[in-house]
Amino acid sequence: MPLNRYGSSSDSFTSPSSSLWNVEVQLRFHFILVLIIILD
Repeated sequence: MPLNRYGSSSDSFTSPSSSLWNVEVQLRFHFILVLIIILD
């Protein structure tokens, strides 16, 4: 049930205090992906 998972994880992502933190995590994740692609 993907909806169940999305609903449970959505709670922590919709928090105003963690929205900026979420953006930072996404940026770091993309940065790591780019590094892996470059090093590969």
